[in-house]
Amino acid sequence: MSAVDLRECLGREVQHSEWRWLRPHHAAGRLVFARGLDLIEVGVAVAEDDSARVGAWLADGALVQSTDVDLTTWGDERRLVFLIVQPFVIALHPDSELPLGEA
Repeated sequence: MSAVDLRECLGREVQHSEWRWLRPHHAAGRLVFARGLDLIEVGVAVAEDDSARVGAWLADGALVQSTDVDLTTWGDERRLVFLIVQPFVIALHPDSELPLGEA
């Protein structure tokens, strides 16, 4: 699958959900938050196992494990935009400044 095809495929897989439905992924350590990044671009990098890009985002804090985010003030109804790229769930952090689809 080409990068363009993968990007289009992942774009169709973007979902919206309440926080309560993502809690099990957080508990299992599979939930990560993207802050200021294009959700689909992150999904492509994860799917392609691009450790250089993913590592750079982790190093600069643009991509963080959910365990590193203060979730105690979040109600179960808080809405999140997310993408599943097995075995991870990648969600836009609610404070993210870039809307979905911008690079």
